[in-house]
Amino acid sequence: MKFSNFIFVIINFKYYNYENTLFSSVLFKRRDTRVINYYIMKRKVMNKVFWILILILIYFLSGYIFHGNHLWMSFSVLFFTFFITFLFFKYNNSNVYLGLAILVLPIWILLFSISIFAGFSSSLVYLIFIPVCFYLGRLYYQNKNLGIIFLSVFLILFASQVFLPNQFNYFLNDKPFKNRPFVGFDLIDNDGKPIELPQNKVLVLDFWTTSCGVCFKKFPEFEKLFKEYKNDTKIEFYSINVPTKRDEFTKTRELVNKLGYDFQTVYAKSKNDVESKLKISGYPSFMIVKDNIIQFDGYLNINPVVLVYNSKNELEKIVK
Repeated sequence: MKFSNFIFVIINFKYYNYENTLFSSVLFKRRDTRVINYYIMKRKVMNKVFWILILILIYFLSGYIFHGNHLWMSFSVLFFTFFITFLFFKYNNSNVYLGLAILVLPIWILLFSISIFAGFSSSLVYLIFIPVCFYLGRLYYQNKNLGIIFLSVFLILFASQVFLPNQFNYFLNDKPFKNRPFVGFDLIDNDGKPIELPQNKVLVLDFWTTSCGVCFKKFPEFEKLFKEYKNDTKIEFYSINVPTKRDEFTKTRELVNKLGYDFQTVYAKSKNDVESKLKISGYPSFMIVKDNIIQFDGYLNINPVVLVYNSKNELEKIVK
């Protein structure tokens, strides 16, 4: 095969209607069918690989751009699922089952496999709504109806901004209604003096450690909840620091004072004591105690779009 003929193949490879170009080329006139078939097959394989990988690449790229924030990751992935599905059927003469196998199945299997080990708290929204957005993209390709676009945008917003926070909160709160006795443990106040929690009030407790980054992000929510109920004499709010081995009381107190929140912070004397008596396995841990019984033990979330185990709603139910 001459070098000039090889260059001719490479130049014409960029066109979408590649087969027609090849069959009208010098190579065809010389009946070099092996080269023709090789490049046709190579193009078809590369085309399929591209469509197989595109949603997986978008998922990881979205994770990098949005720093793992699934609210915006899910919006991006679902939007591009709709858009890429439309393009796939526009430029490929494929049936819906082949499209499903090429576009959806690879990323679905990947996310499902990851979820088996890491849990479904963040992935369920993708597993449910990626096939739905694929179907809507296919439907829009067939009908070109603007109503389908409006429906898709609404569904994507619902999935990423409503369904996902509720799903996330559901998985974080593992059977939160404990109804077990609240066992006391040693506490000190900001002055280092022993303190006891009142037993005749509803206690709203936020357990945290200095090594827990999420705990600090939850403080504004706890502050907001505290300010909403601070005039209710039946309720007491306490932020409880649980010490780690490297913590020093004076430094932790300085940190708390620097943060400047209005809710009261008290300090547990022993991490093992707290965890063994209250069965705490991770932080932050949010508890609501009434009549010396742990009524709710879960994750603090007062986002108004969250209806599943919303901390504010659960508090209102317990106070009544």
